[in-house]
Amino acid sequence: MKNKYAASLASVVALLILVACGSQSTQMNSVEQNSLTLVTGITGNQGGGVASTLLEEGYAVRGMTRSPDSEASQLWSDLGVEMVYGDFTDRASINAALQGVDYLFINLQEQVPDYINANKYLLDAANEAGVQHILYSSNRRSEPELPQSASKTDIELYLRESGYSYTTLRIPQMMSNFVRERDMANVLRNGVVGRGSEQATFAYFSPDDLGPMAVAAIEDTEAWNGREINLAGDELTDRDLAHLLRELSGLDIEYTAPPQPPEERWLANQGLAYDTEQLRAEFPSMMTLRQYLIQNNYGENLKEMSLQPLLPAQPQRGGPPAR
Repeated sequence: MKNKYAASLASVVALLILVACGSQSTQMNSVEQNSLTLVTGITGNQGGGVASTLLEEGYAVRGMTRSPDSEASQLWSDLGVEMVYGDFTDRASINAALQGVDYLFINLQEQVPDYINANKYLLDAANEAGVQHILYSSNRRSEPELPQSASKTDIELYLRESGYSYTTLRIPQMMSNFVRERDMANVLRNGVVGRGSEQATFAYFSPDDLGPMAVAAIEDTEAWNGREINLAGDELTDRDLAHLLRELSGLDIEYTAPPQPPEERWLANQGLAYDTEQLRAEFPSMMTLRQYLIQNNYGENLKEMSLQPLLPAQPQRGGPPAR
């Protein structure tokens, strides 16, 4: 079994092999030749997905991390990424990382100290540094029109009113969460526990599909300016999800009806509209959850884990994870 970190490193190694074998295109258009994209969170799933596609397309990438000497950072350096130190509590490091940057992908986790002000500072500093377009990773539960309050809602409103060129990508549950050991252990322990009504669908998105959208936004910032997209590569009810996991693994993965009433943290997800159909028309290669799980050997890994002692249960916090 690979843990999340090992899986992340494996994906970078695979990309390194492609580059070494000459798979990376040597033809770059004028935008690619003269631009630099700063990717925050490059060692995570979202940032890694964006950076991988940018590199494959011949773009220059700078990665910001608190640990530029780590193994993961070194792998990105070997691919040609300029890895730089950046800490959101150290504004001088943010200013330095933004120098010469044309495009910016932002994925800040809410554990960052003074999260809202850290986001706002990064946005303002990017504008002052001459960044042409900002790609902001938000989540579907934070859409400003929804009634609940959340920190990412504040950032979305700030960005919308800023006058900066931007695209907001609202992330649902990442498909990559399924292959984390703790999430697989929870499936073995509990099956699939319903989170809402029987008819409620939940959206899923592959981090690998973020990259093509980032490229599209960079190549046509005018068309993408102001777009606020509710990402989804697939939508399933929890009962359908249990059926899919059972089919792929051959294990007895049960569906359990949700508690009554459903937990409050899931209520905001009921009946939300996602842009699945439109996105699939724009990006036909966008993965379904089935495709992603098969590609990542989910069924075999889950069967292997079922033969071992389970990891301790992990408490769930907040809404659907979206890393």
